[in-house]
Amino acid sequence: MEKPMRKNAVSIIALVTTALIAVVLLVVVSCSRNREPGLKVEISEPRTGAQFYANREIVIHSLISGDESWSRIELWANNELVQSKTAAQVQSNAVRQAWTPSQASPTMIEVRVYNRSGKSYVSSKIAITIVEPPGALTPEPTLAPGEPTPTSQPTQANCTTAATLLADLSIPDGTELKAGQSFTKSWRVHNNGSCDWVDYKLVYISGSLMGGNSPNALRNINAGEVVDIGLELSAPRFPGEYTGIWKIQTDKGSLLDAELKYRIIIPGPTATPSPTATQTNTTTPTNTPTQTPTLVPTATNTPMPTATATQVPTSTTVPSQTPVPTTEPTPEPSQVPGPYTIIAMNPKDINKGETLELSVSCNDVGGQAVSGGYTVTNGINITASQRIANGWSITATNTTNRSQRISVHVNCLVDPNLKVQVNAEENLAPANEISEFKLISDVVIAGSGYALDPGNTLSLLESRTESNQGYIKVNNPSNLAISLNLQTIGFSRSTYASRYAYPKSEKIKPNETKQITLTCGQGLAISANYERLSDFSITINRPVLNGWLFEVSNKSTSELEFKSELVCFDQGFQSIQPIIDIQLH
Repeated sequence: MEKPMRKNAVSIIALVTTALIAVVLLVVVSCSRNREPGLKVEISEPRTGAQFYANREIVIHSLISGDESWSRIELWANNELVQSKTAAQVQSNAVRQAWTPSQASPTMIEVRVYNRSGKSYVSSKIAITIVEPPGALTPEPTLAPGEPTPTSQPTQANCTTAATLLADLSIPDGTELKAGQSFTKSWRVHNNGSCDWVDYKLVYISGSLMGGNSPNALRNINAGEVVDIGLELSAPRFPGEYTGIWKIQTDKGSLLDAELKYRIIIPGPTATPSPTATQTNTTTPTNTPTQTPTLVPTATNTPMPTATATQVPTSTTVPSQTPVPTTEPTPEPSQVPGPYTIIAMNPKDINKGETLELSVSCNDVGGQAVSGGYTVTNGINITASQRIANGWSITATNTTNRSQRISVHVNCLVDPNLKVQVNAEENLAPANEISEFKLISDVVIAGSGYALDPGNTLSLLESRTESNQGYIKVNNPSNLAISLNLQTIGFSRSTYASRYAYPKSEKIKPNETKQITLTCGQGLAISANYERLSDFSITINRPVLNGWLFEVSNKSTSELEFKSELVCFDQGFQSIQPIIDIQLH
C-alpha cells in the first residue's frame, strides 16, 4: 500500500510544480508585453527656436537612451528624409547628423530611432528657422526653354501655402493676469495661399508653453478664408513677464511664416514700505539697511538647476550716474557649477513726467553682470542703460500723461573661471553732428553700456560690440557740445574659447510694431547689438532665455529695415547649457 501512495504523492507534486511554472511564465510574458518601450531619443542641440543661415551646415546632436538596442537613425526636415545611418555606422548613442538647408523657411526637424527589428521607432522634434545670409539675394524663378507657362488655376497638388496674421483678438501684449489664471488667446489669420488647410495644426515654437496643447488640430480652412484661432492657456504661478510663439504646421510637416505670439505679465506682490529712520541729534550719519528684494523663480519648460539666492544688505547711498572702472567684487559662489546665465528683472511704475533710475543686481541671484536691457512703452525715453557695480541700471523719463510700468533686466553669467573687466570713457558729442565713438579693449568684449545726457537731447542711433571694442553712434541736434559715457564689459578670463555673432535683418512696415527674437545658433547668448535709425522706436531691448528680444516700431511713412545682431559665446565644440530665468520684484 505504501508504494502506490508514494507514487500518487509524487505525481501530485509534479502536477503542482508544473502549474506553478506555467503561472510564472504567464506573469513574465504579460509583464514583458505591458512594460514601457526601452528606447528613447532626445535632440540636445540645437534648441527649438534657433535660427540658422541657408546653405550653411547645421549639426543636430541627439542622445539615444534605454535598455533596448536600435538598428537605424533617420534625420527628417519638414517631413522629408534627409539622412539615414545604421547603428553599425554610428557605433555610439551620442549621434551627430549634419545637414545643409538649401532655402530659407521655418523648419520642423525630426530625429527617428528604430528598434532592433526596424519595424517601429521613437522620435524627437524641434522647430527652427532658416534665414537668408546677410546680403543674399533671392533669384527670380525663370522658365527653361520650352517649359509650359504655369497654370493660373493651381490644384491642391501644386498650390502654395501662406498665412498672414491680421489681428490679435484677445489678451493684448503686456496684459496683466493673475497667477494661475486660465485664459483664451486668439488671433485672426488669413489663409492667403492657394492651398486649403486640411489636417493643419497649431504647434508650439518657443517661449513659455503655459499649458497649451501642442500640436493643436485646426479645422479644415479653405484657401482665401479668414479664420479666428483660439488657444486655451493658463498663466504661470510666479510673478514675471512671459512670452510665447506658435506657428501653423502643414499636413506635410512644414511651418508657415506667420508667428502667433502672446506676452503677459504676472505682477508681483505690493512691496512693503521700508521703515523711516527716526531723526536723532547725533551728528554721525547712519545708513538704514533696505530690505533685499524677494527672489521668485520663473517657471520654464525644461527642468533647470536652481541658483541659491544670497541676501545682501544695501546702503541708502545712491550710485553715481557715470560709472567708474572698478575692481570686480568676488561673486558669491553658486550652488550649481557654471557656466550658465540667470536673467533677473525689476519692474516698477513710473509716474507721468518723472525721471527714474531703476536697477537690478546680480549679487541677489549669483553670477556677474555681463549685459542688460529694458522693457518700456511708447513715450518712455531711455537715456542710460549700463552696468553699475554688479548689476544693470537704466534711466528713464516718462513723457506720457499717465503712470507706466517699466522694468530693467540683467544677464548674470555664472562661471567659476570668469573674470570680468569693465572699462568706461567719457566723450563729447559735437554740436549739430552725428558722431561715432569707440572704446578699444585688450580683452574680448561681451557687452556694452551707455549714459547719454539727462536732458534727453542726444539720440542713440547705433550700439555695437566687436571682439575687442565697443561702439556707439549718436545724434546731437543742439547748438552745444554734450558729454556722454561709453562702457564695455569684457572677459579677461572665462570658460569660453569662441565668440560668435548672429546678424538678423527685419523689414518693418510704416506704423508697424514688430517683436524680433534672436537665438544663438551655437553657444550661450550674452548680449545684442543693433542699428537704430531715427525713425525707429525701441520699447523692448532685453535678454531672454538664450537669446534677445527687441520690440521695434516704425514711425515713418516708408518701409524700413531694422538690423540687429546676437553675440554668443561657447567652448568651441559644444553649446553651453542650461539657462536659468529668475525674476526680482
